[in-house]
Amino acid sequence: MDNNSSDSLNLYAKVEDLLGVKEAASSLYAHYLLFLNSVDFDTLLDVGCGSGDFLRQMQGALDIPKVKGIDLSPLMVAQTVEQGYDAECIDLCDLHGSYDVIT
Repeated sequence: MDNNSSDSLNLYAKVEDLLGVKEAASSLYAHYLLFLNSVDFDTLLDVGCGSGDFLRQMQGALDIPKVKGIDLSPLMVAQTVEQGYDAECIDLCDLHGSYDVIT
């Protein structure tokens, strides 16, 4: 990834709280919970995991054995890791492994 893209993603990481994203998140999380409650799965990958809030919400509600987040922003990945979740700064095309659910 070039420096301009990385800089843009890191800027977004710094201002995300000011954009009102979290206000809409509860509706989105509720939608996912309705679906995921009806599916049998053991692994979840969150693409564009941001700060890890989605992983925290899903793990807390569903007790998923293995969750992982990926994001192109090192700052966002660091926030996810600080919450205690497995996260990696990697492009989806470079990821190896399989997951039952990918969001």
